[in-house]
Amino acid sequence: MTTYIGKTTTIADSSGNIANVDAIGDLSLTADEIEDTVYGAGGWKTFVQGLKDAGTFDLTVNYNKDTSGNTRLTQAFVSGDSEQYTITFPDSSTLIFTAFVSGIGIAVPKDEKVQRTFTLRIDGKTAPVFSEASST
Repeated sequence: MTTYIGKTTTIADSSGNIANVDAIGDLSLTADEIEDTVYGAGGWKTFVQGLKDAGTFDLTVNYNKDTSGNTRLTQAFVSGDSEQYTITFPDSSTLIFTAFVSGIGIAVPKDEKVQRTFTLRIDGKTAPVFSEASST
């Protein structure tokens, strides 16, 4: 069994890779639960799956005002438009989704690197697509 280290993971928008990425937050897909219990069900509630939600995640980058990725993400926040993003994992698997930037933060510790955090909201207008890398 191979263990992958995440350091070679990349995230790109339509203009190319976003540089200086320090962390890609937890990517979690969820679904609502709808109770559909009927009378006489035998004492147990029953459920069906409802609407799915791809959620939000934080993208943390080392701040550099001249890096185009910082600029593009800031412009995406200002415009409010969704864009297609592709995360490529170390084994070449990919996750493709559309999202808009719903938040921007900056951390300025006195003895560490300055970082910006961009919160991306996967918009659900197109279902996220995960493609496993082929094993050859």
